Amino acid sequence: DRAIALFEKALELNPNDYVSLTALAGAYANFLKDYKKAVKFYKKALKIKDNYDIALFGLGLTYAQMGLKKQARSQFEKTIAVTQDGDLKDAVKKALVLVQ
Repeated sequence: DRAIALFEKALELNPNDYVSLTALAGAYANFLKDYKKAVKFYKKALKIKDNYDIALFGLGLTYAQMGLKKQARSQFEKTIAVTQDGDLKDAVKKALVLVQ
């Protein structure tokens, strides 16, 4: 809850901070299991920076946790297409197998 409050405070100061939006989404998904709020914040981050690989991957993971395999696959494929991070690309490929 404290982390969420800190990210929300950061967003009050800079509502277009896509990194904080992504972190807030991750906190909602991973700690509170509030997947709908997580999706909302991932999408908001992606409106600001549409090729932000961390947000794309996080959104895919959240969709997977919601049982939305088609949407998860779509986000994972987008992540692979845009990321330059080899470790992230490997993690996404492993996650992609899980939603086939």
